[in-house]
Amino acid sequence: MSDDLDRARMRRERHRKVVDALDAQGLAAAVLLGQPAVAFAVGARAPVADAARAAHQRMIAIVTADSDAPHLYTAFPEGVPPELPADHVHEALPVEWSEGAEALHDALPDGPIALDEYTMPLHAALDGRDVADATALLSTCKIVKTAGELECSRRAQSINEEAMLAVEPLVAPGVRGTELSGAFLRRIFELGATGNTVDPIWQIMPARVADGPYSAT
Repeated sequence: MSDDLDRARMRRERHRKVVDALDAQGLAAAVLLGQPAVAFAVGARAPVADAARAAHQRMIAIVTADSDAPHLYTAFPEGVPPELPADHVHEALPVEWSEGAEALHDALPDGPIALDEYTMPLHAALDGRDVADATALLSTCKIVKTAGELECSRRAQSINEEAMLAVEPLVAPGVRGTELSGAFLRRIFELGATGNTVDPIWQIMPARVADGPYSAT
């Protein structure tokens, strides 16, 4: 394994990239409700969940252009990065309700902000604010990868490939897809994975689209 994966350093570098992007666009803060965006900008983790639970117990991050540590609102204290100051970690805000949306609005600094996702109460609470698209802002931060980000991708793909090789000998007529999925998921966790976000798909891919009208691709 490479020594390039220093997670604390990677979080600092990502935070710096977001701060620099805010400064370049003249924005006071990025307000992030999307869980991948929060994970990228803050390094916070939440359990994998269905869409309804993820929305009900969403993490929210506020990254300010003044380089101060991000503020994180979460129901999962076990997923908070250890270097985040305790006074920057808050209970989750129910922004699907007006009270939570108003509380989030009150926590924001003055000036234009970037936001990645709206809820209807949050749309009402931010009425009159200058709001830019945080998805576009974060895209500029993700284009150039740090050494740590590259190492994360390398390790994830290595686990994926090793697990596929372990499952390949099990593929035979009569074996159910659920059995193959179980073997694949068991193997990735044995190899060090901490989660899985894409269900394994077991389907023969023909050489031509015309040969397989029901193919996934």
